[in-house]
Formats: sequence, C-alpha cells, structure tokens
Amino acid sequence: MGMGSVPGGGRNLRGRGRIGASRISEINVTPMVDVMRGLLIVFMVAAPVMTMGVPITLPKTDAQAMPIERKPITVTVAADGTLSIDGAQVGTARQVEHVSALAVEGTDHRLDVRD
Repeated sequence: MGMGSVPGGGRNLRGRGRIGASRISEINVTPMVDVMRGLLIVFMVAAPVMTMGVPITLPKTDAQAMPIERKPITVTVAADGTLSIDGAQVGTARQVEHVSALAVEGTDHRLDVRD
C-alpha cells in the first residue's frame, strides 16, 4: 500500500495532516493571560493596604544625624575670559571673596570648573 492508497489522502489516523508536513506556528497566550489576571488580582488587593500607614515607635539613640549632602561651588569660565560663580558674574577683584562667602553657606569643599 502506498501513500496514495491511504484513506483520507495521505492523512494519518488522527487527522492532523501528513507526518512532518508543517509545524504549528501559533503562540498559546492562555497561560500568559492567566498569569496576568492573577497578578492583577494580587495588585488590586495589595494596593489599598500599601497606602495605609502603620504607626511604629522607633527606639531612641545617641547617634548624630547624617550630614546633609552639600552642593559644590561651580566656577564657569567663558570664552572671553569672564568668570561666573554659581551663575553670578563676578569681577576679577571679588573672586576670592565671593567663593569664601559661598563656602560658609553650606556648600561642599569641592570646586567644579566649567568652560
């Protein structure tokens, strides 16, 4: 018996076509939809709980507060040679005084120079 003499025109007994003729190139999205639905339910239940505050009592300590991050002093040198310190143009005679005044007002000891 050859392939042409098989009832059904060459199909196997289960009716899925010829053996090895083609592959299924579809993606089954049902498991992904189920997972996404489960995550949606979890987040819908958890979201109201996350917005509520829980009163806690922290222990007292003698540790000092963390230092506040300070910004550096920025000196910008223009192409014509003029200087500006933190955006304010400063004359040549007052550069040191201006930087000294800024350093006292809570800036870091870093000095960034830009062109």
